[in-house]
Amino acid sequence: PIFYARQTDAAGNVSAVSAAFTFTFDTTAPKSSAVTLPAAGTYAVGSKISVTVTFPENVFVGGAGAAPFLALKVGTVTRNAVLGSGSGTNTLVFSYTLVTADLNQTVTLPSATISLPTGTTLRDTAGNDATLSLTLPSAWSSIVVQIGRAHV
Repeated sequence: PIFYARQTDAAGNVSAVSAAFTFTFDTTAPKSSAVTLPAAGTYAVGSKISVTVTFPENVFVGGAGAAPFLALKVGTVTRNAVLGSGSGTNTLVFSYTLVTADLNQTVTLPSATISLPTGTTLRDTAGNDATLSLTLPSAWSSIVVQIGRAHV
């Protein structure tokens, strides 16, 4: 399609078509550029496990659904690391707080995908839906988090 830009002054005079303007149409879906995972180690009940997902541009959570999440595997149980902050920025932080039932379990991220509940969107400023699959660091397969009791 061809687009024309015209300017109108306060008196209603319309300018001729201007060749001085250029427009860029963003049709590229934002895709994560980095994923930061928790350090391997022992974490106490009540500790927060956070996964940070960085995009090359700002992304916005919208819609009427629940918050996006990452499915973590704690032992054999699936737990959700829910988006805690970052909408409107290029960095999303997903967090899960460890509970007593998680004691002495290993935490992994079996699916490298952001899950969007029904009615929730994740888009850039231009309205392009974000790519939900993540590229995890190669070291992720060797990271395990053992959950232990807090020392008092």
